[in-house]
Amino acid sequence: MRSFGFRLRAAFTLIELLVVIAIISVLAGLLLPGLMRARQQAQAVVCLNHVKQLTMAWHFYASDCSDWLSPSETRAGDGALPRWVEGNIHPDLGSIQDATNSALLLRPGPGHLGPYLKVAEVFRCPEDQSRTNVLLSKSGPRRVRSYSMNNSIVFGGSGIGGDLVSGLVYDPAALVRMGDFRAKSPSEFYVFIDSHEQTLTHGMFRIPTTLAPPEFGWTVFWPAGRHGRRCPISFADGHGEIHKWVDRRTAPPTRTRKEIETAGTGPQDHNTDYKWLWDRAWDEGR
Repeated sequence: MRSFGFRLRAAFTLIELLVVIAIISVLAGLLLPGLMRARQQAQAVVCLNHVKQLTMAWHFYASDCSDWLSPSETRAGDGALPRWVEGNIHPDLGSIQDATNSALLLRPGPGHLGPYLKVAEVFRCPEDQSRTNVLLSKSGPRRVRSYSMNNSIVFGGSGIGGDLVSGLVYDPAALVRMGDFRAKSPSEFYVFIDSHEQTLTHGMFRIPTTLAPPEFGWTVFWPAGRHGRRCPISFADGHGEIHKWVDRRTAPPTRTRKEIETAGTGPQDHNTDYKWLWDRAWDEGR
């Protein structure tokens, strides 16, 4: 007797393929938001670690310099005066060389923290995609710094007078030495903040002393909100936190030219986020 072999061909019907595609689409829709949130949280932790490392370098500098603090700024454009970092990296106000020169961040100099850090990547948030030509575009080299320092550190509200020959004259509200804290604990005083790509310029994040809440809000300097409207911030005692902004006027989106032109306009008073940061920006005992 001859045995016959039969080969069965397995295949999906069109309906079965559509069902499989629909199931995959549903699963992707459920999983992708969670994956994006997890990625945001992971990048926020990296960013937080960066500002904490900058704060540690700030402490090392003070320890090596008889308690004098590395300044947020002294006088922009005067390279002889001390500041924590060189370079104005705003594409309209600064230069492409400053914005893309990672070696500038590590260069030794008066007040500079770079020699304590050694690695330029610490100066940039991993989520900061801003470029040198048109911010947030996909062309052009990426900027090398994302962070700014509280302007009440050495600079104060009215800046610094004098010169290196006759002596510098500091604002009475400024913190010049580590021992200058009076009414406020270092744990309640912020040092470094992740800055919005549209207003990041030199190394200072300025909140005017005379424009206290509720009369004022964000106009010149904006905090970043790259991590799901969360912003890594470090404090003078060395700790840091990822702070959640609650007012929609804070960390405005600037994904289109229209958003860029309208961001920061209109009334800014009674902004709870501004009040939160203003309360941590000054030592009322100074």
